[in-house]
Amino acid sequence: MSLSQKHSGKVLVPWFNISEWKLVYNLIYSENSRDWPKALQILKIWKHRTPLLSAGVEGTLIVLEALLVNTSQLSAYESSHIFSTSLVRFLNLCAANSEKQGTFYKTAMQNELPNWLVSIRHDIAHSHKVPSLSMLEMSLKFCLEWLKEKYWGVQGDNMVDFVVEEGDSVVVEDCVFIHSHLNGGEINENNRRLMKRVSKFVGDRGEVSDVIERVDEALRNEFKVNREKSSDKICKLLIDSLRILNTECEEDDSGSKNIPTQFVNKWTNLLNIVLEGEILPNFVTSLFKFTVDSTHSFSHREVASLWIKEIFSGLKTQNSQSGLSFRTQSDCMKSRTFVTEVLEHLSPFTLNFLQEVLEYNEAPTSFIEDSVCLVSAFNTCSRSSGDKIYTIDDLGIIEENLGGDTMEIQPSIQTKSRWVLIEDTSPYMNLPLGILPHQDPNINPLLTV
Repeated sequence: MSLSQKHSGKVLVPWFNISEWKLVYNLIYSENSRDWPKALQILKIWKHRTPLLSAGVEGTLIVLEALLVNTSQLSAYESSHIFSTSLVRFLNLCAANSEKQGTFYKTAMQNELPNWLVSIRHDIAHSHKVPSLSMLEMSLKFCLEWLKEKYWGVQGDNMVDFVVEEGDSVVVEDCVFIHSHLNGGEINENNRRLMKRVSKFVGDRGEVSDVIERVDEALRNEFKVNREKSSDKICKLLIDSLRILNTECEEDDSGSKNIPTQFVNKWTNLLNIVLEGEILPNFVTSLFKFTVDSTHSFSHREVASLWIKEIFSGLKTQNSQSGLSFRTQSDCMKSRTFVTEVLEHLSPFTLNFLQEVLEYNEAPTSFIEDSVCLVSAFNTCSRSSGDKIYTIDDLGIIEENLGGDTMEIQPSIQTKSRWVLIEDTSPYMNLPLGILPHQDPNINPLLTV
């Protein structure tokens, strides 16, 4: 029956664990009733946590609250009405939570409630005379014992604590946060949020000077333990959250756009660890997908494309004095698949990194030149005309640009047509298309009715 929640699966309950549940059970069914107030207090806390309690717990709360009423401060009439109401509520709750609904008598028999208890409920609901206070109190105590057998005993045998597994490590999040708040490689000790994360690596009394070394070592270990999850986290924290994309581009003397050197230096150490952890291919792929996704802002897509340029330039020229520099040489991005993706999914930013990608992958010079030329032509043809809306007045300008002779188009009139060409079009002036003069409300006022 549903009182014992005999169903498979996990159930959200208001108690923290089985120990708390058993505490209440022992308080209710101790040798004396002095522990009942404490049990009732916990039951009310459960009710506050989960308003829709299981029928067994809700029934226990109803019965126990009635039995703890101070009858010495109430008249017999008031006490009997409190007991009666609680008893009817409890019995109705038992009947309403049966698997098969029927008459109350049949449901009570199925739940092994005695006939005399059903009769008392009938007298309370339909008779002019309410049963005596002692009879009502005895009935409530019987219900409490019935709950012990039908709910608390059965539930105690079937309950198992569901232990939540330890959450994902936040090492990657902490390391990225610390790197993002470095100021010229220095830690701002006045930043409380930053120092709270720093303390995880150096402790409360540790030296802040060696925090970067410890942070980087922790990040390397995290990459070794769980590379796949760490890779996804790095991409989300740096790219999806725009941490590595929130900067303004700069133009050099040749007109080429670049990421500011100070901003590149800020992330150089972290990107070196990403390379060492064999996460760089996934990171670059995520940057590329970001550049071709038109839902992102133009400026962020541009910065993402320039990061691809920086990464391939750094891989191609080890220990570069300017721009991104990698400490180790790697062929991890030599991939025909990636080159194909770049050439098949063009965007306004492809030219920012195309040459670097092809040179790193050792493409022939002629192929690089042809590819750059074709992508440049693609960008020229795909440029939009902005927000201008063209009208018929612009046809004259187009005609002038096209040049050549113009040809007047003569209307074709069929000699044997039932239609006659109207020369006087004045009756149709100021009329919408498809409306005849006799359909104009201004001429025929009846049309407005």
